[in-house]
Amino acid sequence: MKSNKAAKQYIKSHPKKVNEILQDVPVGHGQKIKLVYTPYDYERAVTYVVKNLLVQKGYQATTQQLDVSIMWQALASKKVDATMVAQLPVSHAAYAKKYRGQVDEVRINLPHARIGLAVPTYMKDVNSIEDLKK
Repeated sequence: MKSNKAAKQYIKSHPKKVNEILQDVPVGHGQKIKLVYTPYDYERAVTYVVKNLLVQKGYQATTQQLDVSIMWQALASKKVDATMVAQLPVSHAAYAKKYRGQVDEVRINLPHARIGLAVPTYMKDVNSIEDLKK
């Protein structure tokens, strides 16, 4: 399913959550906002949900997929407005450090989230990517 269609379907299916999310979002009055994300499905999904919610609030929201380093450069140079998916403090830590003071961290979405390897329980003795090659 196309990202935009999936996002609209999610929004339609979760009106209570949508109302909660949009509660304090001001009306956009046609203000343009450009959202960026890196090339992963979960990032595309959340970005398109947010884009469609902003459109509901009257913004002219657009999206663009960028490589991680280019995304951070674009944010720091104010060529784009926001990303929903800066993976801090681990995956994007070097970029956050490099661009400290040039970007604002507005909110942490998943406090205490862990990044790691997940495999089905039937796979025994898998503790690293290298173990998958056996």
